[in-house]
Amino acid sequence: MAELKPCPLCGENNLLSGVEYIPKKWAGGFNVGFVECLTEGCSMIIRAPTLEIAETKWNKRPLESKYFEKITYLQAAYNEIYKAMAYMKFIQDNMETSPEKDKMIVHTISKILEKQDNNG
Repeated sequence: MAELKPCPLCGENNLLSGVEYIPKKWAGGFNVGFVECLTEGCSMIIRAPTLEIAETKWNKRPLESKYFEKITYLQAAYNEIYKAMAYMKFIQDNMETSPEKDKMIVHTISKILEKQDNNG
């Protein structure tokens, strides 16, 4: 049995998983795996041919993965901008500015923002 993520609908961990028998009207029946949220007012349930497949589907969060990738990218971009700002502060505090140095700073920031636009 896999460790289950909280309910994607309500966020609670009040979960039940297992195998249930589904009878057929005229002959026999079949087992299905399921994961269900038991939180009052929440109707989230996933059924699949096996319990393993049901648990895998329950834990699959494509939007969550997409947002995690975006957050990781934005954190890296923030770090690059922070480094550029620290460098600018160092120049401002320790050196005289010149048009060439100002152009270099603007160019560095432009490259960072261009990289962000291309990845965003």
